[in-house]
Amino acid sequence: IEAGPNRVFISGGDNKGSMMFHIEQQSDAFVPQMLYELKPEVFGSDQQTPIYYKGSIYGVRPDEQLVCMDTDGTIRWTSGQENRYGLGPYIIVNGLIYILTDEGVLSLIRATADRFERLTQAKVLDGHESWGPPAFAAGRLIVRDLTTMVCLDVSAP
Repeated sequence: IEAGPNRVFISGGDNKGSMMFHIEQQSDAFVPQMLYELKPEVFGSDQQTPIYYKGSIYGVRPDEQLVCMDTDGTIRWTSGQENRYGLGPYIIVNGLIYILTDEGVLSLIRATADRFERLTQAKVLDGHESWGPPAFAAGRLIVRDLTTMVCLDVSAP
């Protein structure tokens, strides 16, 4: 993902961890310089692509916790052992993180670097492999598992 001016953040599954690069143009070539590398237990992403939002990077690492990290690699917060999201498909809309667990529980979390703050949660699917990326349009959130897709009205304040 693009993570600020001339910065690219990459992460991978299968215990690959993540890296931040600075990209510099030199003559006719773009030259990457690795700024740092993180072990997967600090920040990795097994399935979903991390999101860069308002100067922070959000993702679900291999221990299934949602994480907020500064672009220098400093972890700002984790959701904690009691708040695990499996492979965690998520999206950020209007300052809110909508994240779905493998079991089909949808949580609404404030997208702020200050602290983990879950606002609410509800079971919206039966949860058979709820791994598909969500979609948002016109106040509607579409989430799915392996057999079912639902469209939720999330436009109410």
